[in-house]
Amino acid sequence: MTEKRALRQVVLDTETTGMRIEDGNRLIEIGCVEMVNRHLTKKVFHVRINPEREVEEEAAKVHGMTWAQLQKEPLFEEVVDDFLMFIKDSELIIHNAAFDVAYLNMELGRLGRGTIADYTVGVIDTLKMAQSARPGQRNNLDVLCSVFGIDTSKRTLHGAHIDAELLSHVYLALTRGQESLDIATVDMASLPPMPDVSSLRVLYATEEELQREISYRFSNNQNYTVDDNMNGLLNQKLINPICLKCNIDSMKRSKKITEAEQHNLAVTIKNLEVDVEQSRGYSVAQVCAGGIKTKEIDNNTLESKYIKGLYFAGEILDVDGICGGYNLQWCWISAYLASCAICGMDCIEKIEE
Repeated sequence: MTEKRALRQVVLDTETTGMRIEDGNRLIEIGCVEMVNRHLTKKVFHVRINPEREVEEEAAKVHGMTWAQLQKEPLFEEVVDDFLMFIKDSELIIHNAAFDVAYLNMELGRLGRGTIADYTVGVIDTLKMAQSARPGQRNNLDVLCSVFGIDTSKRTLHGAHIDAELLSHVYLALTRGQESLDIATVDMASLPPMPDVSSLRVLYATEEELQREISYRFSNNQNYTVDDNMNGLLNQKLINPICLKCNIDSMKRSKKITEAEQHNLAVTIKNLEVDVEQSRGYSVAQVCAGGIKTKEIDNNTLESKYIKGLYFAGEILDVDGICGGYNLQWCWISAYLASCAICGMDCIEKIEE
């Protein structure tokens, strides 16, 4: 029997002198934590780097570092060998991987050292994972830590090391249960056909409603980029094309977008037409209906009517909600009812109170 090879993953984060790589911005910090077979080890790689240029004001507000603080740190060329040794043959886990990988490849390219792909076995983007698991919602690291109950009390500013540690816990929460779930083993031919959704009623937002929503997002999150603020309002892949159509840089801070530009975005979105050619099937489906029939359980305790002491909660029951947190709410309240029944507590009165 062949011995199963340990899965070595490196959770990675970076900080930079600014958002746009096209403006000559550079890396100033790399933080990595090692994970083997989904268990964090004590191995870390953390270094701050002299970027040989000023740090943009907006970036400094995020991570708190300035060039004056970094001038005594080593250059990237002085730490690159140790960094590449640490990530060698690993699978990288990065939030918004395109950003970090672009900066790492730029720095490696300046030294003629190839790209990240030359040293690793692949990259997992937790932002894309979160967008798939939580469509239409904000999925930055702060939000995900809050969603999964991850303690961020030690973090006052963004930093590559602390953010990599937080991201490792987010990744484990996002992939909980994947140790035994393998979609490749499912017989797709045995599944029923995808339902006909052509008759579903669709409520369209008015132009005024779109503008109010855009204005609300931009005014409440002024330091977020346009791309960040539009995430959830639009499919991620549509944001940049729409911004280009409106002559707006999607990486621009929202506080710099004028009311006229916001209005232009609303008009463009309202008049956007997209032809849906086909669905992608069950292999990438986010929600599938079905489960234990509700008539087979006690509605007050969620105990099976047929097997005493067997309780159900969440999506194993045939209860389906629309996107927007309704299914999560059902998971929480059903688990609460079932656990109260198991413990002999009267939860119904407590909820009504």
